[in-house]
Order: sequence, then structure tokens, then C-alpha cells
Amino acid sequence: VREALETDTRKTIDLDTYLTLCKQHGFKRREDALQLSGYLHDLGVFLHFQDDPYLKKVVILNTEWSTEAVYKIVKDKTVTQQRGFFTQADIERIWQEPCYQDMHGELLQLMKRFNLCYELPKAGEYISPQLLEAEPPSGFTWPEDNNLIVRYVYHFMPKGILSRLIVALHPLIEDNRCRVWKYGVVFSEKDQSARAKVTQDIESRSIEIHLLGKDTRDFLARIMGEMEKINDSFEPNIKYEILLPCTCPEPEFFEYSDLKDFASDNAPIQCRKKGCRKMVNAKALLEGVFKPKRANSKTLTTPEKIALKRKLKCFDHVELTTFYNELDINLGSLATKDTDALIDNLISHSLNQNKLPQLLALAEECAPDKEW
Repeated sequence: VREALETDTRKTIDLDTYLTLCKQHGFKRREDALQLSGYLHDLGVFLHFQDDPYLKKVVILNTEWSTEAVYKIVKDKTVTQQRGFFTQADIERIWQEPCYQDMHGELLQLMKRFNLCYELPKAGEYISPQLLEAEPPSGFTWPEDNNLIVRYVYHFMPKGILSRLIVALHPLIEDNRCRVWKYGVVFSEKDQSARAKVTQDIESRSIEIHLLGKDTRDFLARIMGEMEKINDSFEPNIKYEILLPCTCPEPEFFEYSDLKDFASDNAPIQCRKKGCRKMVNAKALLEGVFKPKRANSKTLTTPEKIALKRKLKCFDHVELTTFYNELDINLGSLATKDTDALIDNLISHSLNQNKLPQLLALAEECAPDKEW
């Protein structure tokens, strides 16, 4: 099947054509053909987003063609001059070539899927956030007191992390999706119970989240969940640290991994500021940011889940399916899903069924070079 698809000169085929091809090569059951599709999608042989209602009926064979198409919007002179704003009329103008006709809807959905644009409240109007103004909106201020702060520091920070976060969470952007700029954005819950200012600093290779409100921990978990997906989408996986500030005025930052080690021993940790000897309660600092786990809890903190997911990403679709079988977890319709969905469900069911130790043992057996 793979060889037939890789030698096919068509740019796309519909799902029925793909299923017919699979039958010709021995994959008679639809479920098996879709599982194969998920595997070949993960390998980058083609693009097939089975979980997307708009894209699940098309298989994109020529990935270079689709990439070139979506970036025609981003690199268009008019769209650039309009600071990332474009309309349906711009789409029809930019994608007027025959190879793009009848594919406008799918290509636009692909842009959304790649976190390259989002739709504004007025139908038919879109924003590509990497082209936004560099400065915050006029008159914007942010209260600096009593903020909960989390910082991501990257060894090398790829382009587009913040813009992709903006697209992923655009319904939460304040002021009718207008409180956003090239290097920052403000998200908020509808009831204003939690607000978050997320900013990017190119020079320090960092993204910083400042939160205010009464439900900051749940809101932070949502933002960090999206950050996790974005960070994991880069291959090879990018390296970064999650940092939390000390309780001192003008604080230095602790690495999350250090805080976790001290907290597990119920030991205090010394402030990192030069000349400061203040001892900080590591466990209390962590619990002020992330929901504490109860004894015998069936949950992981957000950073723990992020770390586990990153490690499990070393396994392919077939190996993850084997884990399901070994742990006697029903795969069901997930057999056709992508690797991220398989990992999310595997962790969730392992926790709910008290099988996390068995999962870690299987993972260690298959990848003994990693620390499980």
C-alpha cells in the first residue's frame, strides 16, 4: 500500500479511493485500513486527519503541495501588509490556480490544523498571528502584583510556538479576540475567574505565563496542555525547562525538576539569588501552582503528564497498540487515531485502572535507555 501511494502522482485522493486501494493489497477490513492510515500519517507518508470532520474524507498524498499552498496565504504581500488579516476574497485570489480549485475549504482547515490561522467572530475573516503587530494594543496594561508565574526556557526555540498557541486557544482571547499581538496574548475565562498573559522573549528563548484570578491552576493546566502538544510536534523533540519563581521580591527561578526532587523528600530548597540564604518550602511552592495529588491519587500533575507523554512519543503506533493489548485496555475506535490520541488515552486508562506501574514496566522493557 505504501509503495502504491508513494508512486501515485495525484496530489490528493478521497477516502473511498484509499480504502479500495487497501482492499486490493489485502486490507479488506475498514478498521485495518484506517489503522494503517494512522501509522502512515505518523510516518509522514501522507496526511490523513481521521479525527477532523472536514479533513477525514481526503488523503493528501503530496505533502509538499499542501505545505506550499498554506504558506501562499502567510507569504502573500497583501496579507502581510494587512498584518495577517485576510478574507474569503483573499483566499479565492491566492488559491486561484487549477491545482487548488475545489480544495479551498480543505486547505483552509489544514491551516487551522497547523495552527497558522484562526477565524474572527465575523464569518469569512481570518488572522494569521505570526504577522500581527509587534507591540501590545494601545492602552493595554497588566497588573503585576500577585501573579502566578510559569516560565518555559528553550535550549533552542523554534519559530511559531506562541503563534500556534494563539490559534489553538483563540476562543479565549480577551476583548472579542483582539487582545493579542505578535509577541503576546491575553486569555481569559468567560466569567473572568482566571486570566493569563502569555508573552514570548526571543532573546532569552523563553515564553512566560502570568495568571490572575481564583481558578488559576485549572486555567494554567489548560494552557500548559496546549503548550505540550505544540512542543511535542517538533521533531526531534525540542529541549526546554519549566521554571517557577522563588517567593522573594525580584525572584530568581527554580527548575520544576529540582522543586519536585526536594518536595518528594519534604525538604526546603535554597533561593537561587546570589547572596540570599532564604529556604523555600518546595512542596508548598509546587502546590501553589499545580493541584496537589492526594494519597493514592489517580492523577498526575501537569508537568508529570507532560514528561510521561514526551517519553512515550518514542514509540510508534504499532508499539503503542501492543501496550494496549498487554495491559488489557480496550483500544476500540482509537485504533484509527494518531499517536497523540493513543498516548493520551493510554495514560488516562492506566491511571484509572491502577495500571501505571505496569505501563512504566513495559515502557522500560522496550526503551531501557530512558528513565521511567
